[in-house]
Amino acid sequence: MKRILYFTLISVVIGFNSLGNNIMLDKANECYHNQNYKQAAIWYQQLIDEGYQNAALYYNAGNAYYRDNQLGLAIKNYRLSLREKSNSITRDNLIVARRAVLNAIPTSNSLLNIVRTWFDTININTWIVASLFFFISLVSWIILKSINRVKQIRWGILLGMLYIISTLGMASTYYYQVVSYPMVVIKSKIEFKSRNKSGRAFLYDGTEVQFKSKQGSNTLVELPDGEQGWVSSNNLARCN
Repeated sequence: MKRILYFTLISVVIGFNSLGNNIMLDKANECYHNQNYKQAAIWYQQLIDEGYQNAALYYNAGNAYYRDNQLGLAIKNYRLSLREKSNSITRDNLIVARRAVLNAIPTSNSLLNIVRTWFDTININTWIVASLFFFISLVSWIILKSINRVKQIRWGILLGMLYIISTLGMASTYYYQVVSYPMVVIKSKIEFKSRNKSGRAFLYDGTEVQFKSKQGSNTLVELPDGEQGWVSSNNLARCN
């Protein structure tokens, strides 16, 4: 607990240079320092809703939500912060929040789930930049090779492999972040209509799921252990 509070205070002081003198930010910081976490979360969320995409802002919103016992929204904002910028402190806080989830569902160790988790934590822009870089490098190598400026073919093979890997990574990340995207429960307790007759009946605040499809006001989700079922769409928030 002390670690979360300590680093939040540092983040509030130095983490928002890009936002400048913002009255709303000052109010959020003041509320947080005064332990009015609910109001602090409201102000931070309003900044986010206005279009700010800042790792420190998401991080502080996550901490405000966590202090206000809104685990789902805390986990959502920690994940958004990590997607903007990888940070060991944010990862530690995310772990703390996940451990606080009631009846937390263990993650399946299947290869598919490991791959999904890995691609879900990488910003798709990283893959786009990498794919573009290796494509330009490969085209440049082909041009140089055609005019006999380079002789060794191994560099062309290496660039070609890196281009293929980065392109596949971009496509996979797009799928796991846009098509089948991560979501989190944001209500204290919701009904879960499992496709398995002997499956669970309820999910709790902070339970992370993967979107599969939507039908009317209900969403079909997949739990970390692979079980699928329907929940009300109003009880979920996207994590991207």
